[in-house]
Amino acid sequence: MQKKRKPGRGVAVVCAGMSKFGMFKNKDSKDLFAEAFREMIESVDKGLDPNDIDALYLGNFSNDFFMHQAHWGPIISDLIGLAPKPATRTEGACASSALAFREGESQETFLAFQPL
Repeated sequence: MQKKRKPGRGVAVVCAGMSKFGMFKNKDSKDLFAEAFREMIESVDKGLDPNDIDALYLGNFSNDFFMHQAHWGPIISDLIGLAPKPATRTEGACASSALAFREGESQETFLAFQPL
């Protein structure tokens, strides 16, 4: 019999952003992330100050293959102006974003992202 799990604290998703789908000859995954990040910031009714984000958790398993770069967390953190805050890349195939959310739960305010 499984134990009933009690969450340690309440966590809420307060905003989301998504880049356009398609093949883009003039865009790479950094461009698509920046687009999704801007949309995410704009999606919050009362505004979101990026300075309130404590850490970045980036779910990604294929960037080292497509972009030849595996150190993606700090690169994206710098791109969106979060550096020098902590930035972590999680890798778990199709569950990479779920791992990013799970790891981010330990922060007061965090950003989790899964590039496709």
